[in-house]
This record gives sequence, structure tokens and C-alpha cells, in this order.
Amino acid sequence: MPHEPRHLVAAQLDCVRICDLDTAAFIRETPRVGLDSYNRSLVRNAHGSIDIHFGSAAPAGRDANWIPTVAGRPWFCLFRFYGPARCRRGRRTVRRSCRAVPPSAR
Repeated sequence: MPHEPRHLVAAQLDCVRICDLDTAAFIRETPRVGLDSYNRSLVRNAHGSIDIHFGSAAPAGRDANWIPTVAGRPWFCLFRFYGPARCRRGRRTVRRSCRAVPPSAR
């Protein structure tokens, strides 16, 4: 489960999609293949960050932030950013704040 930070590197839109590892295409058997920052139903944490859940079943009460996968089938995430935000002090923007949260911490 990635933890999406409140201050994004995209000024207009950012999104995450899942793809089948074998075909590099969207997983057709799922009702939704991704989420984006225009989605008004996303549940935000108190400080503005977003937790995104991946798996064959949604965690209780987290359907809006869930991207379904097919159990036993390998997949990968594709992050896209539109209108990159301006970097501070001429530095490169690095997405370090996206992190996996172990199941025991959920």
C-alpha cells in the first residue's frame, strides 16, 4: 500500500495505474485499473496524504482508495504526472515519500 504525500510533484494531475506484468496492459478483469488526483471520492488522511490500497479485496472501509488486482497474477504500478511542479532551489524532484506500508501496520 503506497502512502501518497500531501504535496505532490504534479501541479495539474497525478495518477497511478496497474498493469499486468506478462502483457504490460491494463488488467481487464478488474472494475478499475487506477486512481487519479481528480477523483473526488478518494479518502484523505487528516494531514492531506492519501493511502492507496492494492489487492484482490478492498480493506474494510477503503473501497474508494483501492485498486483491484487479480490474486496470483503479477502486476506493476505506473505513476504519471502532468504539469510537473516547480522544484525548489533548482533541485530535481525525487519521489521518495511514496512508501509501502507492511500489513502489520495497517
